[in-house]
Amino acid sequence: MPSGTKNSSMFDKTLALYQKLCLFLLYPPLISMVTCFIGSFNDGYDYYLSLASERSLMMFLRENPIGSNVSMSMLLGDVVSIIVLALFVVLTIYASKGKVYCLAIGAALYLADTVYLCFLCGSSLPYSMEAGSWGLQFALHVIFFLLYVASFFVYGKLLRLLKENRGH
Repeated sequence: MPSGTKNSSMFDKTLALYQKLCLFLLYPPLISMVTCFIGSFNDGYDYYLSLASERSLMMFLRENPIGSNVSMSMLLGDVVSIIVLALFVVLTIYASKGKVYCLAIGAALYLADTVYLCFLCGSSLPYSMEAGSWGLQFALHVIFFLLYVASFFVYGKLLRLLKENRGH
């Protein structure tokens, strides 16, 4: 974009907003990883701030330890949460550089976790959740999913600004 023009300023501001929104997408797996680590050291921990899929994995590993070693099982769960975080770091880096397919992959994974979470409230599925914990986790999922949606809208605005600039 040529510097000094109104479109350039608007483009720069919109790009900065898009990149900030992309960084927010790291929070769910980061919070989940911290929650998994905390839960590894606390019996009976609910993991209500983690991703629903990681919560179920950690609870499964606590109830069904590898061999008879609960600590090794919890370590495995922690490693999985680190791998998930690493995946989202890579997706976020590429999404912030304009690779919208990375944003779409992250949104799809997060949507899948949200759908799984919807089945956990008061259901007969293993590791279902009490209404209070479920409500908090669902609210967090909705907030972060709305940030994904906002990222797509801002990306669309960036594309429109680029198209307008090329037309002039």
